[in-house]
Amino acid sequence: MARTPRRTFVRPAQPIALIVLGVAGLCLWITAGRAGAAPIKDGMPGTIPHAPPYISGFPIPFYRTTDYRTRQGSVAAADIDRDGSIELVVAVPTGLVSVIRSDGSRPAGWPRNFEAFPQPAYPVGAPAVGDLDGDGLAEIVGCITAGPAPARSFMYAFRADGRDETGWPLEIRDAGDASTGCSEAATVLADLNGDGRREIIRAMSGGAVMAWYGDGRKMPGWPYSMGPDGFGRTRPINPDPTVADLDGDGREEVVLVESGATARLAAIEGSGRAARGYPVQLAEVVDHQSTAVGDLDGDGRPELIQATVPFDGSLDGTGGLVPASLHVMRVDGSALPGWPMTLQTGAPWGALLTDLDRDGRPEILQQDGDLLYGFDPLGTVLPGFPYPVHRDFVKSQGLYASCWVAGDADGDSWPDLVQARSNLYNGGNTLRLVALRAGGQALKGFPFDVTGWAAASNPVLADLTADGVNDLVLLVDAGTGGGFSLVAWDLGALLRGNK
Repeated sequence: MARTPRRTFVRPAQPIALIVLGVAGLCLWITAGRAGAAPIKDGMPGTIPHAPPYISGFPIPFYRTTDYRTRQGSVAAADIDRDGSIELVVAVPTGLVSVIRSDGSRPAGWPRNFEAFPQPAYPVGAPAVGDLDGDGLAEIVGCITAGPAPARSFMYAFRADGRDETGWPLEIRDAGDASTGCSEAATVLADLNGDGRREIIRAMSGGAVMAWYGDGRKMPGWPYSMGPDGFGRTRPINPDPTVADLDGDGREEVVLVESGATARLAAIEGSGRAARGYPVQLAEVVDHQSTAVGDLDGDGRPELIQATVPFDGSLDGTGGLVPASLHVMRVDGSALPGWPMTLQTGAPWGALLTDLDRDGRPEILQQDGDLLYGFDPLGTVLPGFPYPVHRDFVKSQGLYASCWVAGDADGDSWPDLVQARSNLYNGGNTLRLVALRAGGQALKGFPFDVTGWAAASNPVLADLTADGVNDLVLLVDAGTGGGFSLVAWDLGALLRGNK
């Protein structure tokens, strides 16, 4: 029977350090500790200081197209050419992928656009960055949707120098209803066959999941599809897939969940078949809540953690509210004792796992509406949790909050939390950058507002200035009247200004 978490506040746990160079595509990653002031509340007059200065060479503008396409791009920080410095991999919805050095310059061969494909052609979902061919250099691989309806779908793979990887690009022709194009999920890499090299995994909006070797050959047994649901409909797969070795055989499985009511969760083996016991049927709704995987109880085998949102139950004609839940399952799909946990409002993002008490086992962190919870493997609320997550502006007609990301944003080796919030009011955009210490108090210099922009990616923390302090990077959108820009704020300047 599902349980409801307790609504109590207790003394914060002892802090635990977490240092992150750069984080991309994470929806919530947090560490408990550092008791302090109550969490900040957005929209209080007089609380918004001036923004930190931009890093030299930023912002970097990108053109804007006039046709309709997604407004969400992505940014990742990685040393793709092994030169010891950080590069930024940027996918811009206007139709290009670029590599940007930490000083704002572009290496030779970049950016890459998709003008040779049917138009409009643009990247969808975050690309994967990793070594596909074993040469030690990273490739950038992702999906584009191209052409008018019915759209076509293509996969690209670029080398660190901007050239096409051998065997790429390729058109996706065997994904069932391929005209639906790429899903909103990220492209991911996994070692499916245990050979030490990574294969490419891509979910499609029509519900198919594709897999290729690094040279572009399709893996045997793929694509995988859960098939139509009980009402004869195929479901998109919008949450990012997760990869993990579920059975300890040295080969990774792909764990993913479809979007929609009464969603199905699947674990897919390298052969392209569902693992035994899958897919697992959920009673609630899944939107973009990815599945988390980790060994919670220390038995050497991972558990699967899936967050959901409520469902009114009308699809099957029975009606009645099905509350949101946080599921914890063994690898065979059975529920761990004490789970699922009933959520009050529902999960805006999936669960995140981290070891808060240094016992070698991760705890579960889950946002539930305006509260952030921490749970142990038995479902008990951890000391220091829950605490509020405020997202309101004084005046707002529309609000979009990015995923939370975590990293050291002030050079003290403690984890901090960063989120970008985009507010639409009276036809204009305001971008607010919020940073909290793990205990919930505001980081000095935050929040700050920038008018005229909205977030078009998750924030990324990376030390571009090599001063020992991570900087804040974000792709922003100026709306229909302007283009995209890559911005990078010098967070080290906040510390230097205090000396």
